[in-house]
Amino acid sequence: MSPRAERAMLWAIVAVALAVRLFFLFGAPNVFSAEHEGYSKINLMFQWDQSPLPYPDTNFGPLHTLFLWIPWKLTGHAVWPARLLTLAMGMLLLWPLVRLVRRHAGPEAAGASLFAGAFLYPLSVASVVTLSEVPFVCCTLWAIDLLDDVVAHQRTAWAKLVGAALAAAAAAAFRFEGWPLLVVYVGWLAAHRRFRETLVFGAMVAVFPLMHMAECVRVTGNPFSFLGVSAEVSAIHASEVPLVDRIGLLPHALAATIGWPGLLLGLIGLVAAFTRRKLLLPAVSLVVLLILLEKKAIDATLDPRLLRYMSLSATLLVLFIALPLTTWARTWRRSTWLVALALVAAVVAGFSHANTVAAQRMLGPDRAAFRFVEKLRPELREDDRVLLGNEYHPIIVVESGLPWDRFRRPIYDAHGGIDREQLRRLFEEWKPTLFFYDRSESAFGEALGLPPGVSSTDIFGVAYARLWSHDRWSVFRRKDETP
Repeated sequence: MSPRAERAMLWAIVAVALAVRLFFLFGAPNVFSAEHEGYSKINLMFQWDQSPLPYPDTNFGPLHTLFLWIPWKLTGHAVWPARLLTLAMGMLLLWPLVRLVRRHAGPEAAGASLFAGAFLYPLSVASVVTLSEVPFVCCTLWAIDLLDDVVAHQRTAWAKLVGAALAAAAAAAFRFEGWPLLVVYVGWLAAHRRFRETLVFGAMVAVFPLMHMAECVRVTGNPFSFLGVSAEVSAIHASEVPLVDRIGLLPHALAATIGWPGLLLGLIGLVAAFTRRKLLLPAVSLVVLLILLEKKAIDATLDPRLLRYMSLSATLLVLFIALPLTTWARTWRRSTWLVALALVAAVVAGFSHANTVAAQRMLGPDRAAFRFVEKLRPELREDDRVLLGNEYHPIIVVESGLPWDRFRRPIYDAHGGIDREQLRRLFEEWKPTLFFYDRSESAFGEALGLPPGVSSTDIFGVAYARLWSHDRWSVFRRKDETP
């Protein structure tokens, strides 16, 4: 393929990838799944901004908090600037993806992987949602690409080595899944007898983990306290999923992202990578990642059904989908080989995009929350103290325009119930001026003692009147503050 034809092909596919992401940017809200994780992270950023602590919450990747905080401080808007910054990272990660495959398998295979990556779920949607997954994948791919480039040449390119170290450290600061890969990178350099480079790289990437563990010791007394919280947040309820089913969760989750054809081709390509010694660093990284994910799924400390956790694994699999076909590049007619590559890319992209469409259809109820907040916003006052239930609370808090500390939620127990005595103290001490009642949250309504369809009610000695109802929600304001 001539350089001109190669550039035209790659830029055309990049344009397609941008069009897919812009479709979700303007056509879908800042929601990836029913977790509403994008809004939860913004809510955490608000809390850190008003706290006296200089270091973000140690239980989450601190760099992502800064990633959200900087555009908010510069623009005064929390959602759209961060979505655009995430989109930039989602496009930037395509560059190392192409470089890696092109270096080992040629421009045609790089084009096939790029086309599949353009439609890859969850990257296609997550690239416009304020999650840490896309920046994490972007930094990880850059670290792998630059390290692979360094080892490919006898003479060390120190600028690339430093760039790889910075990218690897950034990935580890975005998500803790990047920590085991730091060991892989150091071992990769040492295995190639690049000992000076190993020392420099190892010293650079050790700075953040040591700093983070020191902060954990200062705050909790335990350098690994963040691991327990992370496992608790993403854990499976083992009683709900038998062990035999947990063993198969990971392959099913990967198939729900890249699709069964992409998973099969990616695994065949992974085997080809080891037998032909191509793309070895991403291959080793993927194997380590899959082993850790499978162990955590079996231990019930991570639920692969939360598909955002599959972002990096699915992206690395895309690197290998065209590798098996390159074996026949010299024996097949060129036109036949190119058609085969195009079919592979189209099938993988098609199945993965079908997963995207299916996931978006499941988010229909979430759109009602945005319509509710739009109707609610004009009712809110700067001095309101708002009590709300558990459902959709991150969306409501962030999109309302009020500071996060103007909202409170009752404390739910492990069974989804609410202690009425605790709720009574909340009303007495905090004195909510407004509360929302979501009819789907029966525990909240029962704790409030709220009869269905009531227009006014007395809660713990305070009179509230219903302002209006919308879809599942009813909005009540204290009568002494009702105009």
